[in-house]
Amino acid sequence: MEIAARRFLCLCLLALGAVGLSPASAGAAVTLGSSQIDQDLTDFGLGCGSESCVFMQKRLPGLKVRAPFSGEIRKWRVVSPGFHDYQLVVLRKKRHGKFKNVGVSSIASTPGADEYEYAASLPIREGDYVGLLSDSVQTIDNNTARTRAFAPALEFPDTRKPSSSGVDEYQFNATMRH
Repeated sequence: MEIAARRFLCLCLLALGAVGLSPASAGAAVTLGSSQIDQDLTDFGLGCGSESCVFMQKRLPGLKVRAPFSGEIRKWRVVSPGFHDYQLVVLRKKRHGKFKNVGVSSIASTPGADEYEYAASLPIREGDYVGLLSDSVQTIDNNTARTRAFAPALEFPDTRKPSSSGVDEYQFNATMRH
């Protein structure tokens, strides 16, 4: 009986350890995009003229730009230069360098130049990117970063290649959880 009780206790501890190590049970939040959401750090802004674009961070050394697991975007942040409308976009990489818009947040309007945070409930799959749909985006000089832009905006559920690329750090991010 004592051996059976020890086995049971060991199995219980192993099960608890496995659950404790699981990212899903930990509810770990992951930020996709810039960690520098600060109006004072802005070097310049990029715009699309009179139309809207989708701006996407393709690479940002030391930070995550692709979802490391499937989950939900719960909030997003942006630095705005003034009165603008923004939507967060989930982009899925397809074949031949194309991307597909697989989801968008509701429209968020900024009342002036500042840093803003918005709530969201936006599904995202492992490997997806986030983008910002707007007519402008604030940036930080960062020659190790890589960006992509879609002009005109990559609307839901369009699929196509980016229209331009750059080497800046866009000042927006999204926080996701399992």
